[in-house]
Amino acid sequence: MAMEQGSIDAHDPSVRLTVHGKYKEEQRVTDRVLFALLLLGLFGSLFIGVRGLLLGPPSWDAAVSLVAAAAIAAATLVLSRQRIKVKINRKGISYKVGPFHKRKQKLRWADVASCDIVKTPPAGDWLGSNMHLSDETVASLVGRNGLAIVMNDGRRYFVGVKNLEQLRDLFDAPPAAE
Repeated sequence: MAMEQGSIDAHDPSVRLTVHGKYKEEQRVTDRVLFALLLLGLFGSLFIGVRGLLLGPPSWDAAVSLVAAAAIAAATLVLSRQRIKVKINRKGISYKVGPFHKRKQKLRWADVASCDIVKTPPAGDWLGSNMHLSDETVASLVGRNGLAIVMNDGRRYFVGVKNLEQLRDLFDAPPAAE
């Protein structure tokens, strides 16, 4: 399945990387099916653990179930509080993955070698195109739609965005060669 990409090469002299205005968004985990499965696992583990403690002598099954319930509760809490804030302006791109980053991570346009706008079809999430098997740093809770960035020193980043049309409008398109 092909991905739609629009490439911006910062080292090409005919291309001027210009950002008009600002882009700002906040992403969060909103997958209801994921939260329903986590809550189902939590209540199932709690039921097995409490039943094992109340209906007989304490057993390993009850202890393991209660530890699993605590782990599922912790995972649910972390996922429900996870946020990614993305800002793009004339200076560069900044993003913060909460609660993991204390400070914003900043990528300045002067340090960017190339930047691609990537749009993955909706079915791509089910076909593995959201798999990341490279040395790319990924900041996205919205799948594989956003900016694929290569820095001058070779580091690679992917910053996900929800509104690709607004992102495209943010950049100047180079004039078509005739």
